[in-house]
Amino acid sequence: MAPMKIKLTREPDKQRYIDTINHIESEEVPFWETEVDHETVRKILGRDLPVTRSYLMPAKDYVEFTQITGQDLIKLHVQWQPGRKIFYERGIANYAGGLIKDYDDLKMVKHPGMDPIRRRIEEIMGDANYGKLGIAYAIYSTPNIVTDALGYEDYYISLMERPGFIKDFMKLVDEYVMKQLETVLEYPVTVINTGFALCMNTGPVLSFDMIEEFYFPFLKNMISLIHSKGVFVDYHCDGDNTLLFPKFIEMGVDSVNALEKCGGRQDIYKLKEKYGDRLAFRGNIDVGEVLTRGTKEDVIRDVQEHIMKLSPGGGYTCSSSHDISHLVPVENFITMIETIHKTKGVVSG
Repeated sequence: MAPMKIKLTREPDKQRYIDTINHIESEEVPFWETEVDHETVRKILGRDLPVTRSYLMPAKDYVEFTQITGQDLIKLHVQWQPGRKIFYERGIANYAGGLIKDYDDLKMVKHPGMDPIRRRIEEIMGDANYGKLGIAYAIYSTPNIVTDALGYEDYYISLMERPGFIKDFMKLVDEYVMKQLETVLEYPVTVINTGFALCMNTGPVLSFDMIEEFYFPFLKNMISLIHSKGVFVDYHCDGDNTLLFPKFIEMGVDSVNALEKCGGRQDIYKLKEKYGDRLAFRGNIDVGEVLTRGTKEDVIRDVQEHIMKLSPGGGYTCSSSHDISHLVPVENFITMIETIHKTKGVVSG
C-alpha cells in the first residue's frame, strides 16, 4: 500500500496555536484535528496499523501521521472509563456502557496509577520527529466519565431520582481527574482539552440550574489549576451551545470546539462577531455535509471562507465540526489539509 501524498507548505508549529489563542493576527491559521479515523490514518501512512483510536497508536506512527498532516498540535489521551467498554468492528470504535448502577458497583471502581500517562507523554516527546508540535492533552471531565459509566438514560434518570448517588460517584471520579490533571501539567503541554455533553442540536439537555450544580463546579476547578500553570483550556461541546457561551467566557475557557452547525442554529460567524475578542474558536468545517458528501471544490470553498472570515483578530483554529470519521473520504480530508496550508488569513493594516 503506497502512502497518500499531501502537499504541505509549512511545518507544524505550536506557536501558531499559541498566537491565535492570544488573538494575534497571522496569515497562517493553525490546524489541529481532534481525532482521525484509523482507516484514514492507515491510508495516509500507507501501511497496516493496530486497530485502535488514533491517539492510542504507537508513538512513532502517531507522531509521523501528525507531522505528515501538518497539524500544529498532537492530541494525547490515556483512557480511564469505568463502566464502559470499547470494541472494534471493521476498524470502527463502538461502545458498551452503563455497567455501573449502584453503590455496590462503586466499591469496584479503582483509580489507575499515573505511570501510563507519564509514559505516553514521554514516548511522544522522545520521538525524533516530535519537533515543534504542541501537546493537546485530553482529559475526560468528571461528569462525562460518570455519564458513560451509568449509560445516558440511567444517568439522566438518576440526576432526578438519585442526585446524592450521582454526587458521590462524581466525587470519587473527580479525585482521579484532578490527580491526572496535576500529573499532565508537570509536562510542557500547550493546551488541555476537556468538555461536557451538555447540549443537543436544539440546545441544552438540562436546566441551567442543574448545569450549574452538576457540571460547572468541576470545570471551574479544572480551569483554575490549568491557568495557574500557564496552559490554555480548549472546551469540547457537541450540539448547540450558543446560550452557554457567556458562561464559558466567565469561567475562563480559552477556546471552544468543535462548533457543529446544528442546522444553522449555531453560526460561527455570528459567534465570532459577538464573542471573538474574548474567546477563540476551533472547528466548524462541516462533517455532516461538506467533508462527508461534498466535492473537492466544496471543501476548498468552505475552508477558504472560514479562514478569510475568521482569521481577522486571531482566535480561529481550522478543523472539522467534530472529527474525521470513517465516513469522510480521505481525499476530502487531504483537500482540507492542503487548503488550510495554502490559504492566507486576513491581517489588518
